[in-house]
Amino acid sequence: PPLYNDNSNNFDSLLQKLPFSTPSSPTTDNTQIGWRKRQLNKTKAHPIQPHPNKPRTIIRPSQQHPPSFFPPYAHNGSIPQNSSSLDTVLLHDQPSIERMKHAAQIARRLLNYICSPSIVTVGTTTEQINQLLHNAALKSGAYPSPLNYMGFPKSVCSSINEVVCHGIPDGRALELGDVVSFDVSCYVGGVHGDNCATVIVGDVEE
Repeated sequence: PPLYNDNSNNFDSLLQKLPFSTPSSPTTDNTQIGWRKRQLNKTKAHPIQPHPNKPRTIIRPSQQHPPSFFPPYAHNGSIPQNSSSLDTVLLHDQPSIERMKHAAQIARRLLNYICSPSIVTVGTTTEQINQLLHNAALKSGAYPSPLNYMGFPKSVCSSINEVVCHGIPDGRALELGDVVSFDVSCYVGGVHGDNCATVIVGDVEE
């Protein structure tokens, strides 16, 4: 897979470059009945099942990753309870808004990276994509927000086909026509940046 690049192209412009094509003749996998119908049939016949995944990656405090690098839940999975936050609106000052913009920009670059057609390919596992995202987040100086949030074991959420949201990356290989949604969030400067996108695996015109 390509290396993460902070100057990766905008995902919107990347979509315009995808090499779509139409099958020239009927195929045995029923592409002639339309992608949506084919996916519905596949989902009914072979619903998504949990696959083996690797143990949670732990990021240890170090000189490179001081205490300020970590969100409050990073080490124990628990969200600090603050009763006042339930009925209080926090007004951010300009420096805080700038930190949120920075976090959001990093999150977008990370999303662009893992949604690249050279990464989301037939045969690639979401476990592999998770590892790429994890490494890229650390390279960007950010903590991958999903990791250990309420015990979530991975650095990105990957939801395939009928999985609605917050799917856990595992060892299932992506298949042609799979619909995959990635939720990418990162924590940097005391705030989170968050975004998501949905892509189709392979060369599917419809």
